[in-house]
Amino acid sequence: TFIQQGKQAPFTGTLFDPTATAKIMANGKFLKEEYELKMGFEMQKQQKQFDLDISQLKITLDTERESFQKTLEV
Repeated sequence: TFIQQGKQAPFTGTLFDPTATAKIMANGKFLKEEYELKMGFEMQKQQKQFDLDISQLKITLDTERESFQKTLEV
């Protein structure tokens, strides 16, 4: 709502000029985008960690199988 300087507002509240209103609206949009980017990054990072953990467990399993096979051969 635009109110001329010196006029009384028809409601109780805080008035912002067009620049402040634009900043508030833009800030909300950028905060959402920033959150989505951070969330995507953290999800990818977690997936990479899970992939690494699985690879390490597979290596450990293969090593244990080899060791077991050698024990059986003796």
